[in-house]
Amino acid sequence: DPVYGASAQQTWAWFESLEGPIHAVRSVKELSDLADGEALFDAGPNEWSRRLTGAQVEPMLAETLPTPPLTRAAVSCWRRTAPIPVPDESIEAYLHGVGRWSPTVAISWRYGLAPEGESSPQSRADRYSAARLLRDIPPLPSETIEVPLAAARGLMRGQPIPATDIDGVELDLVSSAAGGSEYSAVGWVLRGGEWAVVDATSIGPGDVVVLDASVGGHDSLGWTGRHGTPVVDVGGLVDPSALRLRIDAGFLRALTSDDWEVFLDELWESGVGDRQRDRLVDRLRECAARSEYPLLIEAACDRLAAGRWEFDVEHADAVVADDVHQPIRPPIALIARSATGQLGEVSDDTPAASSTISHGSSVHLSAHLASVGDRAAAFADSLGLPTELVAACRLAGRLHDLGKADPRFQTLLHHGRRHRGEGVAGDADLALAKSTRLPFGAEREIANRSSWVGGLRHEAISLALARSAPDHWFDNIDRDLVEHLVASHHGHARPLFPAVLDPDAPKVSVSFDGWRFDAGPSTVQNGLDHAPVFDRLCDRYGTWGLAALETIIRLADISVSEDGG
Repeated sequence: DPVYGASAQQTWAWFESLEGPIHAVRSVKELSDLADGEALFDAGPNEWSRRLTGAQVEPMLAETLPTPPLTRAAVSCWRRTAPIPVPDESIEAYLHGVGRWSPTVAISWRYGLAPEGESSPQSRADRYSAARLLRDIPPLPSETIEVPLAAARGLMRGQPIPATDIDGVELDLVSSAAGGSEYSAVGWVLRGGEWAVVDATSIGPGDVVVLDASVGGHDSLGWTGRHGTPVVDVGGLVDPSALRLRIDAGFLRALTSDDWEVFLDELWESGVGDRQRDRLVDRLRECAARSEYPLLIEAACDRLAAGRWEFDVEHADAVVADDVHQPIRPPIALIARSATGQLGEVSDDTPAASSTISHGSSVHLSAHLASVGDRAAAFADSLGLPTELVAACRLAGRLHDLGKADPRFQTLLHHGRRHRGEGVAGDADLALAKSTRLPFGAEREIANRSSWVGGLRHEAISLALARSAPDHWFDNIDRDLVEHLVASHHGHARPLFPAVLDPDAPKVSVSFDGWRFDAGPSTVQNGLDHAPVFDRLCDRYGTWGLAALETIIRLADISVSEDGG
């Protein structure tokens, strides 16, 4: 074994010597069938510890390599997650030892990067068409898989190298593998801002490599590293903020085995208006119900049904001539482009997404704050935390979204109606914490109308307002901790918020829980003075202890929002 050496065989031999039935199962159903037929022994960690007592474990241990000493400076660097420091301390040597590190690449797949039946582009026209596709739908982190560089090269050469969970596969392992292969595929990598064709030897550490879906290497269970079954390309669906949807016949055929080329062709020939769009949405919803990616397809259906779109087509009859006048015929795909030219920012980290609710009615700020405070206290109590920490979590939950009382934020939540937003901003019983979903495609227009500054964090305003809370609220409660939990409930302020210029920031005042909270522009400062507080709290509660307390507030906020509160 290239990673475990002889220890893997020794471990398996010991495993086979154990009493009781041993089976390799690949699904819950197989496990259930086995459990019905015969008794299975306990495989929990306590049972393994008992069985290993007295066993000769030395032959079963993999080689260990020396690791560098773990210093406070390294931990201090790692805990600064927002923003990440530059340079950032690498963690590989601490995990795997000095001298054992396999560089990695990220791999994504696309239909249509090579002519049908081929694994590589055959002409200049092929390359032009593929580069255009990648410009339109570039790979996103959510659709890539990170694998050792050697494993990626092996896939492209037809010499599979399994990607293990232990680093250390040598880079020349592929070239020295027994039984060479005549198979060879190319990938696409950004070079100098342009998509370039590369072979296996040309990809390097950190590259994002896009392969034609026909190359294979991945199935419903994950990475296989083997050329074979085409990979399902989800690229046209995974980016909810894209201005473009690509309804690709190859993608849909791979999911359902239906003849989508004929359906899309008929749809296009009949003119894609509202009625045809509804037919497409209905057909996609049927597809979603029996596919491996129902949520992605349903999300695409929701976007198509709610938005204004202009349609185009990559048609089977479209011909692009290369330098020797040989036609290429790209796979048919229906292209939907936003008619508004913008979809806005819809990440959960934006005001529009973190403050909207997809069902039910709007939620007032006071109700949301009270619910999150109670939920956070319940989580902390269920973990057995001391009374003072339970109280700190409750108070942080009750203060975490006070910054949404900023009149600009209230205008945003009232869909750009400034008179309504400014009229309720000062009272948490009237101000909103969550509004109904903003009109599709209108997020940026409404944000501009509200004068909300892009990148500004409402948590920074919440922190400034929390600092005006009365001292007696913090009897037997760590005030620094409460203020940090308020500041970090979206993952920022570890130790700083994003730097934003807000020259026209208004004074923010809001009444809640019998107290009038105030924060002027000079007191907000976007949390620039928070870094020393973060370091003190890490020392006081431990780096991971503080992260755990942050998680309580974050999950309380998420779960209350999911409940519609």
